[in-house]
Amino acid sequence: MMANGRVLNARPFDEKQPSAWLFALIGRRWVRVLLIGVVLLVVAGTVYYKTVVVPTLTATRFEVSVEGQDNRLVVGVDDEAGVVTVSGGQNGLSELVISGGSLLVLATEVGVGGGDKWVQMPLSLVDAHMGALTPSRALAALSRDVKECRKPSADATFILRLLLGISDNGVSLCGYGSGHADGTHWIVDEKAVRPSELNEVPSSSVLALSAMAKPEAVLAALDQLVAKSSA
Repeated sequence: MMANGRVLNARPFDEKQPSAWLFALIGRRWVRVLLIGVVLLVVAGTVYYKTVVVPTLTATRFEVSVEGQDNRLVVGVDDEAGVVTVSGGQNGLSELVISGGSLLVLATEVGVGGGDKWVQMPLSLVDAHMGALTPSRALAALSRDVKECRKPSADATFILRLLLGISDNGVSLCGYGSGHADGTHWIVDEKAVRPSELNEVPSSSVLALSAMAKPEAVLAALDQLVAKSSA
């Protein structure tokens, strides 16, 4: 190339390869210190989570729904305390609690007036199928890995029929990441939580079945709801 009678050498700019820039950057002391600090923070956070947080996550919360439908059922299980809490039921029983060998249901849902009162009854007096909701059986029935899909057990089928009013029809109970999209499978999202994150066991406004004028009528109302789900 000529310019004012002089020959100019046309040379490309001396550009460094990306790897060269990276090595040059890492070669700086402050960058190395920063990277080491980040790694140490990540390691410390992981150790803290596993040694301090995880041991407190002794309860399990299941959120169950029919894929593609807004009918989410929440079942909380604290196996150590022997407690199961249920909310979001849509088939006659919207809420219930199992604790200490007793079943608590909302009074209005078993034919007893009284606003937000609960009726407490011994599990030994109710239909044996309700045993599916005791802690160990509920855990076994509803537990799924994220991408696991398999036929629901008899306990799982009973729980979802009782509380969501849906029939299995040969479908599967699947983890939320299973990838099904046909709108028929039951989807369960399982999460380890602290017991304090579950619904509390009612301690007030609780009516003992034995103190009621017609306890047999309450049991009959509950048995009628159970019978539809265990048939």
